[in-house]
Amino acid sequence: MSSFRFELDSAGVVELMKSEEMRAILEQHGSNVQSSAENMLDDSVAMNIVDSRDRAKAIVSVEGNSAYFKNLETNALLKSLGGD
Repeated sequence: MSSFRFELDSAGVVELMKSEEMRAILEQHGSNVQSSAENMLDDSVAMNIVDSRDRAKAIVSVEGNSAYFKNLETNALLKSLGGD
């Protein structure tokens, strides 16, 4: 075993997670999930990028009551992420 020690700089990690490059990746993945869910639900789906305390987040949600109930029945948002 080596004596190598690795220590993360938490401020650097926060900076990385809020960077424009990370926001671009989130935008791409969020758009993919949004379009896939719209195809499954035949209804509108919203996607927003927001900043939290320590990272940027992509939030994908259904719009309207009919889409909400269709998503409850079919789990379209979960399936759009690649889950079952």
